[in-house]
Amino acid sequence: MSDAAPTPPHSALRRFLSDRGAAARPGRIWLALIVLLAVLLALQRLAGGGIFAAAEGMALDLRFKLRGPLPAPADIVLIAIDDRSIASLGRFPPSRAALAAMVDRLREAEARVIALDLLLADPEQPGETLSAGDQALVDAAGRAGNVVLGAAGMFDGATGRRPDAAAAAARAAVPAQKLAGDRAALLAQLPDAPDFLPPFAALARTSTLGHVNVPVASGGALRRLPLALRVDSHVVPGFALVVAQRHAGHAATDLLLDADGVVLGDGRRIVTDAGLVMALNYYGGHGHIETISAIDLLQGRVPAEKIAGRIAMIGAAALGVGDSFATPFGAELPGVEALATAVGNILQGSELIRDDRTLVLDLLLIGLLCYAGYIGAATHSLSFAAGLTPLVWVAWLVGLQQSFEARLWLDAVAPTVALLGAGLLALAGRTQAQRRLSRLLARERANLAQYQSPIIAETLAQAAQPEFDGRPQQAGILFVDIAGFTGRAERIGPQATVAFLRQFHARLEKVVLAHGGLIEHFMGDGAMVIFGVPRRQDDDPCRTLACAHALLRDAEDWDRVLLETGHEPVRIGVGVHFGPVVMATLGGERQRHLTAAGDTVNVASRLQGLTRTLGAQLAASDEIVQAVRALDRTDLVAALWPLPPQQIRGRDAPMLVWVHGTLQVSAAGDAG
Repeated sequence: MSDAAPTPPHSALRRFLSDRGAAARPGRIWLALIVLLAVLLALQRLAGGGIFAAAEGMALDLRFKLRGPLPAPADIVLIAIDDRSIASLGRFPPSRAALAAMVDRLREAEARVIALDLLLADPEQPGETLSAGDQALVDAAGRAGNVVLGAAGMFDGATGRRPDAAAAAARAAVPAQKLAGDRAALLAQLPDAPDFLPPFAALARTSTLGHVNVPVASGGALRRLPLALRVDSHVVPGFALVVAQRHAGHAATDLLLDADGVVLGDGRRIVTDAGLVMALNYYGGHGHIETISAIDLLQGRVPAEKIAGRIAMIGAAALGVGDSFATPFGAELPGVEALATAVGNILQGSELIRDDRTLVLDLLLIGLLCYAGYIGAATHSLSFAAGLTPLVWVAWLVGLQQSFEARLWLDAVAPTVALLGAGLLALAGRTQAQRRLSRLLARERANLAQYQSPIIAETLAQAAQPEFDGRPQQAGILFVDIAGFTGRAERIGPQATVAFLRQFHARLEKVVLAHGGLIEHFMGDGAMVIFGVPRRQDDDPCRTLACAHALLRDAEDWDRVLLETGHEPVRIGVGVHFGPVVMATLGGERQRHLTAAGDTVNVASRLQGLTRTLGAQLAASDEIVQAVRALDRTDLVAALWPLPPQQIRGRDAPMLVWVHGTLQVSAAGDAG
C-alpha cells in the first residue's frame, strides 16, 4: 500500500488545465516550420533581398513619406537646363559655348565647386582641331580650376575603348596606396567596367573626373549610389564623392578606401555596404534643393551671392530628356538633383546606414519576430494573445519608423513576413491542436455523460465549482420504482434481468430528459429525479408532475410491447413532492456525486413506497398539487384525487396525499 498522500482537488484541477493548455499549443511540426521560415528569410536577406527587393523598396518609400521632407543642404545650388532654357537656347544639349559661358559666370560669382552632370565624351567636330565652342569650354574650365566632370563606366562593351580612356581612368583613380586592407578583396567587390567613357581628352585634362553610373531599381527608382567602380585595375571614385571632396578643400583622390567604406580627406567615414555603395537619404521632391534656371544664369539675372561659396551643379532638368529617376517624393527627379542629394548626404553625414551592422540587426529581427509571432498566437490565454499580438505589431512598426528617422535602413519586409508568417503558422498549429483537444474533451465529456446526467456533465465540464453546490432552493423530487422486480429477476435470470433494466433505464432517461429533469442516480429497478438543477425554474412543480404522468404512459406503452413479445407486463410506482432542498456534492476527495438533501427528498421517497400500500401508480404531496394549481396547470391534477391524511413513516403529522391509478401487484405478491 502506498504512503503517498492523496492529491488535493485543486492540484488535480491545476494539472488538468495545464495538460489541456499544453495540448492547445502548436505541435513540434509547426514550430519546425516556423524555424524553417526564419532560416529561409535570413538566407534571402543575406542574398540581398531576393524576391522581396521590390517590396522592400516600396516599404522604404513609405518610410520617407511618413517622415516627410528634410531641410535641403544650403551648400548646393542647381543650375537646371530646364524647358525654358532649352526653348531659349534652341537645342539640347546646350552648345559648348553656352556651357563655357555658364562656367565663366559661376567662376565670376565665386562658386566653390562647378560640377557638370553632362557626358561630354566627344568634341563638337571631328578631327584634331577643337571647335571654337570646345576650346572656349576647355579654357573656361582651365580658368576656373575647380570643375568636376562626369565620366561613365561602360558595361556593355558596345562603344569600343577610346585611346585616351586608360589615361583618363588612371588620372581619376584613387592611388593604390589609398586602398587599405585586402586590396584584391576590395577590387573584387566593386562593379567592374570593361570600358570607360571620359570627357574628350582636352577637356578631361583641365578638370577632375568622377563616374556618374547609377544603379536603377524596379520602377526607375534610385535608392543607392556606388561611390567607386573598377576600370581595369584602377578604382575611379564617384561623381558625388569627388564634388564633396573638392568642396571640403581636399583633392579628389585624397580618399582612403577599404572593405568597410570610404574615409574622406577630413577623416570622416561614409557608411557603405561591402561594395562601397551608399544608401541615399532624400531631402524632398523635385525643386526641394535650390534651383536656378540656366538661362537666367546666362542672361545675368542671378545675383552673385546666390552662388558664392557654394557647389553649383549643372545638369538636365527638362521633361523628356530621359535623365530622371523615381524617388519616394515623386515619379521624376532630375539626375543632377539625385546626385546633389548624394553630395549633401556626404557633406552632412546624413546618408542612410545600410551596412553589415544593419544586416546583423535584420537577421536578429527576423529571428526575434518569428519568436514573437509564435508567442503571440500560441500563448495559452486567448485574451492575452489578443492583447499581445497588436502590441507586438505596433512596437515593430513604430520601432521600424523610429529607426529609419535615426538613419537606420532596416529591412522591413523580411521581418514583417517573419512576424506574420510565424503568427499564421502558430495560429494554424493552435487551430489543429484545439481541434485535437476538442475531440479529446468531447470524448471525455461523452464518457462522463454515460455516468452522469448530460446536464450535470455539461455543467461540470464548464465550471470547476458548480454554482448550485451547497445552495438551498425549492426543487421537485420524483422517485420511481418497478413493482414486483425481485420476483421477476428470479424468474428470468441474471442476463435477462440486465437486459430488462437497460430497457427500463433507457425509457426512463428519455422521458426525464424530455422534461428537463436530472436523474440523480439509478437505484437498480428505480431512480431518483430532481427538477430545478442546475438552474431553478418557475415551472419546476409542473415539470415534475408532468414527468410522473409521462412515465406512467410510457409504462403502458412498454406493457404492450412486452405482452406482444410474450413477456409479463411491468408496473411502476411514482412518488412526487415539491419543497426546500439543499443541493450538494458529496463524497471523498477522489470520487463525488451530486445529490439533494432534506426532508423533501425523504417525503418523495416515502410517497413512492406508499404507492404499494395504497395500490396506486402515482402518489403526490398536497404541496406539489397546490404549487401546480398556483401555476394554472389544472390539467396536470385533473386525474388525481385526494385521500384522507396519510401517516408517512418518519413524520409526526399525517399528510394529505393525492393519488392516480391502481398498482396491480404481481401474482407472487412481491412488492419490491
